[in-house]
Order: sequence, then structure tokens, then C-alpha cells
Amino acid sequence: MTYVRESGRSAASRRARRRAAITLSVLSALLVVAFVIALSYHQGWFGAQSAPAPTNNVAKTCSKVQPALPTDVVVNVYNATERNGLARTTAKALTDQGFRTASVTNDPLQKTIPGVGEVRFGKTGVEEATAVLLRVPGARGVRDTRADASVDLVLGEAFKAVAVVKGAPKACP
Repeated sequence: MTYVRESGRSAASRRARRRAAITLSVLSALLVVAFVIALSYHQGWFGAQSAPAPTNNVAKTCSKVQPALPTDVVVNVYNATERNGLARTTAKALTDQGFRTASVTNDPLQKTIPGVGEVRFGKTGVEEATAVLLRVPGARGVRDTRADASVDLVLGEAFKAVAVVKGAPKACP
């Protein structure tokens, strides 16, 4: 009977290839896990979400807040949808009503807004935000930490058009 005898070199070579394959498999699995975690953070599935900014529901305080005149309001129009040109056409509609538009682009916060939109404003911009909220029924007022009276109108998926307000605007009907 003859035995096939392997040299020590080929057995060591096989073990080295097996270790390399296991190492590459483990590294590939870790890379996939890291990608899934990064994607989940980016999509907002969990973690890494900042605390929501306090909201200001203008409808509750409408009897106390008189909206500013459109000529006194500087509004940034941001598009948070996939519809191209939506911010530009909305900014034109606001300009036609007397508002001053500053920045017209995509939402710098890159939020997904399923509703009509958000009107972001600071402590000194409540009257200005009320004037914009009257033109975008269904939008949500969101107070942030800005120091000036500028207002950001962020257009959401359900946004259709800017409402036309004739005469002196009133906060409450």
C-alpha cells in the first residue's frame, strides 16, 4: 500500500489561503454592516437625529399676532421635494404678492417634509412668519434659533400653490 504524502509546504500554503479567505470574509461582512448603519443614519431610521426645534402653532396665537406686510418680509424659499423648479415658481408667486425673496434653492437641512411645508422663523420673526403662513395654508410654523426676522418657507410634498390674500391680512378670520 502506498500512501500519498504531502509536503509540509502545501499544507501550510492551504492554511494560509484558508486564513486569508476567512479574514476577507469577515472584513467584507464588517464593511456591509458599516454601510447599512451609515445608510440608516442618513435616512433617519434611528439615532443621530437632533432634537426637534420647538414649534409655534400660529393658529393658536392668531388673535395676538398681526401679520407683517409682505414688503417687510424677507423669505427664503426652499424645495424639499423632487419637483424641479418648485422653489423658483413659488418665490415668483410670493414676489408678485410683494414679498422680498432672498435665497431660492433646495432645503439646506435636507429634511423630508410629507405635508404642505414648514415656515421656519426666529424669535423676532413671528409677524413675518404669520404673513407667510397665511399664504401657505396647511404649512407648519417651526421656531428656530435665528436672530433676524427672516423666514424660510420649505415646500413639502403636499404643496400645491401660494394662496392669494387681498387687502390687509388678518391673522384670524
